[in-house]
Amino acid sequence: MKIRAVLHVIVCGLLLALVSFAANVEAKQSKSQPTKIGVLVSLTGSWSTLGKNTVAALQIAANQIAAQTRGRQRFQLLIRDTQLDPSEALDAIRDLNSRGVKIIIGPQSSAEVAMIKPFADANNILVISQGSTASSLAIPNDNIFRFCPNDTREAEAIVALMQHDGIRAIVPLWRNDAGNNGLHDSVQIRFQ
Repeated sequence: MKIRAVLHVIVCGLLLALVSFAANVEAKQSKSQPTKIGVLVSLTGSWSTLGKNTVAALQIAANQIAAQTRGRQRFQLLIRDTQLDPSEALDAIRDLNSRGVKIIIGPQSSAEVAMIKPFADANNILVISQGSTASSLAIPNDNIFRFCPNDTREAEAIVALMQHDGIRAIVPLWRNDAGNNGLHDSVQIRFQ
């Protein structure tokens, strides 16, 4: 579990480093204003542990970047609790857009990403998701950047393990959302 926490901090640090380029553009426009970054995470619903760890890691990374740049590069994290609910995620990104936010870290689930994607694309908002895996959302040249590989790789591993264990038939059960539907479809294609 400690390794996951360290890895999470590293990934979030990389996220902020990635958006530092965008921050440089804004910093040149206004040295006194921090770069606004929206954070869409589940703080009270399912996956709240991942959401809380994401916020903690981003706060550490933002503080380190501010210290290393002697305050020339600062981030204002506008954190919104999506409760892992796609409708809440859409409401949150609309609110953040009205506040001038053009970089979003999160949301965590493919269902949330699927819900906000049309809005993000239409409003030129960069979305960096740490948890979305649905292959249906792996669309070239859109505004969604995902750190997780899509579910086709996960399906390859699952099917290889099942075949290694001699499993010849499965009866799948899954939650009806973008991420799990994608995993089901990817496993089904490779298992046949």
